[in-house]
This record gives sequence, structure tokens and C-alpha cells, in this order.
Amino acid sequence: MKENLRKASKIGVIVVLSLMFASLSAAVYADVQVYIRNPLSSDVKGVSSGGCWVGEIPVTVSGDGAECGTTAYCMNYDKTIYVGSTYAAGTALVTDNAKWRAVSYLLTWYTPPADDNDAAANQVAIWRILDDTYAKPSWLSTSIDNAGSALASEVEGKDVIREGDVFQWIEPVTTNQ
Repeated sequence: MKENLRKASKIGVIVVLSLMFASLSAAVYADVQVYIRNPLSSDVKGVSSGGCWVGEIPVTVSGDGAECGTTAYCMNYDKTIYVGSTYAAGTALVTDNAKWRAVSYLLTWYTPPADDNDAAANQVAIWRILDDTYAKPSWLSTSIDNAGSALASEVEGKDVIREGDVFQWIEPVTTNQ
């Protein structure tokens, strides 16, 4: 249950960041603030390439009196976000299409990343999946770009549900408040 909540939280933050950096045509459900924490002082995975961070981004999302700390990935490689800054964003559903299904697959089955290089490959794969015109930024190392490109090709056409997966209904846990 805790792992499912963690994954749902991560996907939710991914959606938040995507709204900050990409123009999506979807209804906004909640206004939130996203604070970018320092990845170098956090327990996240990723690498510095050309002075830019490539990998998991530690964020704190707050809104409606609630706050959640989690990790996320950037959706758009040619936008800059700054450590220690807060950005206004909104949460929304993403379009149900092959690109977002591939991103969901990647975030479900390749998260948490095994190491720093896997986190960087996840990041580049997301950029490749979501941007048809993606061209390797000059600051990005070729080895990271190649690993991310290979991962993007691997998850292309996939969905969160894999062939052979079996689902079993588990009664929801209830609590008294």
C-alpha cells in the first residue's frame, strides 16, 4: 500500500511539473506550489552533466493546507528550474495516449532507479518520449543521452499493465479518525 501511494505521489508530482514546463490542454484540478530542494543535499539519484542536474528532483508540493515531499522528473529539457525556488503549478490529468502510457510504464517499473545513471537515463527517456523534436542538449553527456534513448525505445508502446500481470482485489484499509 505504501509503495502504491509513493508511486501515485510521484506520478502526481510528475503531472505538476509537466504543467509547469509544457503546455497541456487539460482541466486544472488544484493549484499548488512546488518547491525545488537541492538534489546534492538529498537522498536522490542523478548526475550533474554540463552543470545541469539530470535525474530525480527532490520537491515539496503544497496546497490547500497540505504538504508532500517527494521526488519528480522534469518534463521539458529546455526549461530551467532553480534549486531553492518555488513555482506555482496546477495538477491535471494527462492525456491518455501512447506517450503518457510509456511514461507511466517507466515511472512504475523503473522507479526507484537502481543508481545515479539509471535515474539520469529515466530523465532522458522522459524527455525523448514527450518531445518529438528532442535534440541532445549540448550540455548533456553522450553516454547519458544514449542510455536514456535506449530506455525510451524499450518502453515505447508499453503501458503500466504488462502482459502476464494478474490483479487481485484487496479490500481497502479503513481507519477511524
